[in-house]
Amino acid sequence: MDLRAIELFLAVAEQGSFTKAAEKTFVTQPYLSKVVKQIEEELNVTLFNRTTRKLELTDAGKIVIEQGRMALKPLQDMPNLLNELQNLQKGEIVLGIPPVIGTLIFPSIAQRFSHAFPDVTLRLIELGAKHILTLAEEEKIDVGFTVKPFSEGNFCVKPYFVDEFMIYLSHNHPLAYRERIKIAELADEKFIVFTTDFTLRDMVIKLCAKNGFKPNIAYESSQWDLMVELIAIDMGVAVLPKSIFEKHNNPHVKMIAIDSDEPYLWEIAMITKKERYLSYATRAFLDMF
Repeated sequence: MDLRAIELFLAVAEQGSFTKAAEKTFVTQPYLSKVVKQIEEELNVTLFNRTTRKLELTDAGKIVIEQGRMALKPLQDMPNLLNELQNLQKGEIVLGIPPVIGTLIFPSIAQRFSHAFPDVTLRLIELGAKHILTLAEEEKIDVGFTVKPFSEGNFCVKPYFVDEFMIYLSHNHPLAYRERIKIAELADEKFIVFTTDFTLRDMVIKLCAKNGFKPNIAYESSQWDLMVELIAIDMGVAVLPKSIFEKHNNPHVKMIAIDSDEPYLWEIAMITKKERYLSYATRAFLDMF
């Protein structure tokens, strides 16, 4: 028994007549009678009481019509569900965001997108930028936020956010009074850095190497707020994006510009894997941001 047979049987039951059902379904009456007969033989039941002037369902017929309607409902609902999807009334977007980036930008992203598309769910996966590239490559996330530079060959890349690196140190530090500090002046300092999962760690190490020294790493953390607290009690210095300063409220931490001919930038980009299918919701997300 296929869904078309069920559909034709329902038409007969609802019209109460083979003739009317045939007209409505655009098939011949003999064909309709044959389909109903085949259903009866397959189920070994009688669907209609044919002894009365009006076609009436038997008890078995009532069960079949109830179950038949349930079977057809998903197909009947499909156009509406697809319409909802195309008009972004429903859906889910999986975002991969490093924790630092997520803290700084995700609340505003969620607020703006959810206001425009309240029934689309944003599901967040928080991992270091290196892992985000892998997740995007394996299509385990729809959109990834990661730090440039990286190998862009397999990705569609859309710039999102640019920030400047600054020096963070305790307000009691001997250099705290300065307006600008050269990176080379930190050669003898203890550094507080992110763990190895974070691209920010690599960027700081490369920045120090460019200025002639290897940083003395005293503490590692995956949490920028813990790093700020360690800086506040003079346990070390850090090189962090400027936007972090706006998020913390510790009065014992100073942020000072790096003395350089060109600023050291922290560039954030959105990525999707090339040639993968992008849902309506994902396309709307990328267009919005």
